[in-house]
Amino acid sequence: CILNFQEKAENQPSEIAKQLLELIEGNDEIILWGIGSMGRRCLEIILKGGITVRSIVDSNKAGERYKGYEIADPKLIENTDIPILVAIMNFNIEEIASLHLRGKVIFLTEWIEKLLEDDGIVV
Repeated sequence: CILNFQEKAENQPSEIAKQLLELIEGNDEIILWGIGSMGRRCLEIILKGGITVRSIVDSNKAGERYKGYEIADPKLIENTDIPILVAIMNFNIEEIASLHLRGKVIFLTEWIEKLLEDDGIVV
């Protein structure tokens, strides 16, 4: 699934960027959850789209830095009302639910699956 998405993103970068920005439209800032290959690609698109990334969280990379951002543990965003873009494929829904997030949570996996299905790729 992720390889199909990356291939599509490389072949149609402007279309992918447009659709991702539409997905998070109406939010002038977000928190990005996940900084693997998909999260890094999303970060580039989001920043080029003029949206502020308030924080990046990733339990596997907490304490590291990426492009000037210190990656935080997801526990640090508990009770936030800032929208969160979950840019990881194998997320733990219980972990997300335990944080009592008050803002919109956007799961990128659902968008990717729909995007690929629209191309006739079954995931």
